[in-house]
Amino acid sequence: MAKDYYAQLGVGRDASGEEIKKAYRRNARKYHPDINPGEKASEERFKNLQEAYSVLSDPRKREAYDRYGASGAPGGFGSRSGPGFQGFQSKGFSARGAFNNFGEIFSEFFGESGPSRRHHRERGENLEFSIAVSFLDAVGGTSRRINFHRKQRCAACTRFGSKNTPDQAICSSCDGSGQVRQKHGSKTIVTTCSTCKGNGRTKSNRCSRCHGSNLEVISEAISVKVPAGVDTGSRIRVPGKGNSGLKGLASGDLYLVIEVEPHAFFGRQEKNILCEIPVTLTEALLGARIEVPTVTGKAWLTIPAGTQSGQKFRLRNKGVPGPKGGRRGDQIVKVRIVVPEINDDRSREILQELEELHPENPRRDLGLK
Repeated sequence: MAKDYYAQLGVGRDASGEEIKKAYRRNARKYHPDINPGEKASEERFKNLQEAYSVLSDPRKREAYDRYGASGAPGGFGSRSGPGFQGFQSKGFSARGAFNNFGEIFSEFFGESGPSRRHHRERGENLEFSIAVSFLDAVGGTSRRINFHRKQRCAACTRFGSKNTPDQAICSSCDGSGQVRQKHGSKTIVTTCSTCKGNGRTKSNRCSRCHGSNLEVISEAISVKVPAGVDTGSRIRVPGKGNSGLKGLASGDLYLVIEVEPHAFFGRQEKNILCEIPVTLTEALLGARIEVPTVTGKAWLTIPAGTQSGQKFRLRNKGVPGPKGGRRGDQIVKVRIVVPEINDDRSREILQELEELHPENPRRDLGLK
């Protein structure tokens, strides 16, 4: 039996090229193997659609088909010879032959706004939340229980956001594609259909639970590992925990943005920990060995004799670990000399004697007495 390509696309023999294109687009969306995995009937229908469109979308091939039919010409469409068919050979069709994935169908019609951009747009949205982490947990790492809301595929309807079969109530504004093309000068703008909100189905057939969006909001709780060394602004990615994608496409990701709470004693500069430690006048003058708090416990610091107030010392490898297990930073300890209160005559005599033994004028370099 001769193939009727017009019937396969659902158009009349006088259909314009634009009508043929729209018919193919509408049917290809419905029968593509990515939308109907494992359904042999849909795969065969899609193969026939490709074959029909490859002929009727080409004016030269369509003219030859109208004259000879699919098999009326010598050699048919599979031959390199025969009137009107020189140089054309179908090479056969497969369900994924001309379009390797669903997005490529839209490349055929929308050009640059087709496969990658459309796939990215229909993929689930990424979500982003801020979480507060204590200073010490940010340095050493921790685990957090996160409660959040995200959109998940509605359990009450089909993947088309309709409560019945996807064949019913196709949107007349976009022919079920969910998109509308508008000419603006030399450019073609592709926008979401305002009638069906991009679902390809009319309001009368929409699911009452998700209102045709195919997505419903759910509450979810997950445990997340906060790695050692994060800082304010660090982002933790949780794959697949964003909003679900439309029509069965992949979910987006969840991003947690870290906000580190300040610490009463420690500060931070990249991988280095900063702190200020008080010492007595005697410790600064004569030298001492003192205990210093660190983010991992206590450590000993040697204060050399003659240490000045504001002088800084370094404790190696007592800072923040690298984000991928690299070398830890250091702890920078700033010394602050605490001057004692002198309330007795004997102490004043001792200090005056010290001044006579070690006369100093720290303002000499400034030309001052």
